[in-house]
Order: sequence, then structure tokens, then C-alpha cells
Amino acid sequence: IFFRSMADEKNEEKKTGTKRTHAEMEKHSHIICPYLDTIDRSSLDFDFEKLCCVSLTNLNVYVCLVCGKYFQGRAKGSPAYNHSLSSGHHVFLSLETAGVFCLPDLYEVHDASLADIKYNLNPTYTPEQIDEILTGRKTCRGLDGKEFRPGLVGLNNLKMTDYLSALLQVIVRIPELCKYYMSPFKYPRVDMLTLRFGELIRKIWNVRGFKGQVSPHELMQAITIKSNKKFQIGHPGDPVELLQFLLNALHEEDLKGQRQIRKKEKSKQHPYTSIIHECCQGRVRVITQEVMITEDGQGNKVETNVGEEKVKEIPFMHLQFELPDTPLFKDESERNIIPQVPLFTLLHKYDGEEVTYQAIPGKTSLANKVRYRITKLPKYLLFCYKRFKMNYWFEEKNKTIVNFPVKSLDMRDFCEPHVVTSMKSTKYDLLGNLCHDGSTRG
Repeated sequence: IFFRSMADEKNEEKKTGTKRTHAEMEKHSHIICPYLDTIDRSSLDFDFEKLCCVSLTNLNVYVCLVCGKYFQGRAKGSPAYNHSLSSGHHVFLSLETAGVFCLPDLYEVHDASLADIKYNLNPTYTPEQIDEILTGRKTCRGLDGKEFRPGLVGLNNLKMTDYLSALLQVIVRIPELCKYYMSPFKYPRVDMLTLRFGELIRKIWNVRGFKGQVSPHELMQAITIKSNKKFQIGHPGDPVELLQFLLNALHEEDLKGQRQIRKKEKSKQHPYTSIIHECCQGRVRVITQEVMITEDGQGNKVETNVGEEKVKEIPFMHLQFELPDTPLFKDESERNIIPQVPLFTLLHKYDGEEVTYQAIPGKTSLANKVRYRITKLPKYLLFCYKRFKMNYWFEEKNKTIVNFPVKSLDMRDFCEPHVVTSMKSTKYDLLGNLCHDGSTRG
């Protein structure tokens, strides 16, 4: 059931200069629109920014159900009204109230055949439907006859936004995160980024979609505004930096909304938490010690402790690994073989024994000796490999192949003993893998 706001009704009355009585409204409600057969569902696309193509405003925007273009208003003299007269397109959908109107006759259309269009404007799900969609493997068919699976749809490239599309394909593999954002009444919508992210998640998992692809245009616009144009259309970006920004921004907005809700309800429930931290946040112990590195008479490096060990525990959303350097020379067959390394070899960085040296700016003979140990495992582990490195002349890509198991990755050897005993299992299965293909600029 869709309700039209009284403010919208009064605005239309002011613009048209007429006031419709209750009898007139009751009369128009029983009119059968003769233009419903002109609706072209294949031309409809609700993924782009809701702006009038004439006035470029986002207020009171309607979409023409014949050509798919956006126009403002429906009163006499408005862009939508003029479009109906000039093009002969008569059926329009309000993007705010989901009401369907016939122009230039200015009456609302009530017809059950329009339910699929209203649903695709803003897909909604019940808890039972969400569980069925996330656990099932249903295959759907679009208007073009092509089959697609909800959750595995294509994402349009908006010009150098492939890093966003690839990252979203990995994020939607997290069931708990999708379940949370597929229920718009659960999470507080205090900012545009959270609103657009939830809308995109619901469209990706839409089982009644008209097509097998979705455009992240509105989400990209929200990210551009939130990041002060650090990530924007037409400029390549780093998916790891975008991952950090997106998770932190969603976490902050979720906490902000919870504080507002609890303030209204005068609830004293603490501490605040978010679905992002519940799914992805872990903790690692970092042991740092400053050392002096010198050479003896035989050219061997000698390490001398300068300061005391400093121990601190910090949260993490993803674990980052440094890949071994690629060989400079060719092998015996005069070929450059791409090196391979097991994931367990990289994970030894977090066993608490392997030492990593970090240079101290301005002190050539001093360095920080760092060791890591995981003290809390998250529900979902995110690994990132540092493949790009700047040398003296240009940025180069490390093409080392990392071999990892698909199922039962055991993190027992890289955690504190109390973590192993407190968790039901320390084994993880692969949900998604994001790869880079191309040059360092692509």
C-alpha cells in the first residue's frame, strides 16, 4: 500500500490552481488508464542518480515509464507535463512515493500490473525471504531472456570504477552483512552513504530484477561526497584504500544512528557496536623495540637493542602481507618464472616470533624490530597483499602467485592460546578472491 503525502498534494494544487474535491478523487481512482500498454520495462533503470534531465533538480522527480527519462513535477508547465504533451508519453512514476500518474490528465493510476515496477524501484524483503535468498541458489531470468543468479549479477563500470565493482563483489559474499543491510528497518539511515549502500545490496540480491546487472552510480556519488573527492568517477583508485574507507565510514554512520536512537529512547545500553565490527574486526598484539644495526669487521650485521620493548594491542579490519621480492635474473632456461609462495609462509608474520624491521625516518642506523600476534579473530578474515612498490624510477608490480587453501584455513598457530579455546573453530573457508589484472596504471 502506497500513501501519498498531503504536502505533495497541496503543492500540486497550488501549481495547478485547482482544488480537487473528495468526489473528484474518488471518481479518478476508478479510471482505467488506456496507456498502460505503452510502458516499456526494458528502458527503465532506477540505479542512476534521481535528477531531472531538464532542471537537474532532485526534488519531486518522476520517471517516464515509456522512455525511462527523469522529469520534475507533474503540474501544468512542469518538465514532466511538457514531456507528456511533446512526446505522447503519458504514464509517470513518482520516485518518492511510488505512485503512478497519467499526464496530462493528472489522475493517479491504480493497477496490479504495475506492482513489479514499484518493487524494482525499492526492493524489500521479509526475514524469511532474506534467509531463503542468501542460502538458496535460485536462477532468475531478466527481460532480455538471459539468466542470472541473485548476488552474482554484473556491476556496470562507470569509467575507471572497476576497483569499486570488484570490491563490492567481495563484500556481498558476507552473509551477515547482506542480511543486515537487506532489512532497511533494522539499521539507522542517518547518512546518504548508508542509504545508498543498503539500496545497492538489496538490488544486487533482487530476485525479481528486470536485468542481470546493477549500476553502482548512486553509491559512487555518495562515496565521492563522503571522501571529499578522493574516490570519484573517471579516476582510478586503490581497492584496499577504498575498503578501509568504506568499512570505517559505514561503521561510524552505524554508531551515529544507534546513538540517536538510544538518545530518543533514553536507553543506557552500552557499549555501542556496529555490524561492520561484529563481522570484520579483530585484534593484534604489536611488540616494538628500537635497535641499532651496525657491521663488524667481517661485514656481518650486528643488532644492538637500544630501547625497551613496547607492547600494544590494536584493532584491525584486514591483515596485510608483504610479498617476497621477485628475482632479478632469469633461470637456466633463460625464462623469467613467476615465483610462488604459500599463504602459510606469509602468515608466519603473525606468529609472534618472526621479526619485521621498519625504518625510522631520519635515522639511518636505527630501526624498529616489530613482532605481531593475533589476540582476537573476526568472523570474516580479509587478507591484502602489497603488490605495488615504488622504486627509484617507476611503480612496479609484484606478480608473485600466492597459493591458498579453498577450505579449512586453520589460524590456530597464529593466535594466542586463549583465542583457540574461546572460539568454536579457528578454520575459515574461502568466500571471495579479488585479483588485479593489467599494468600498474590499470
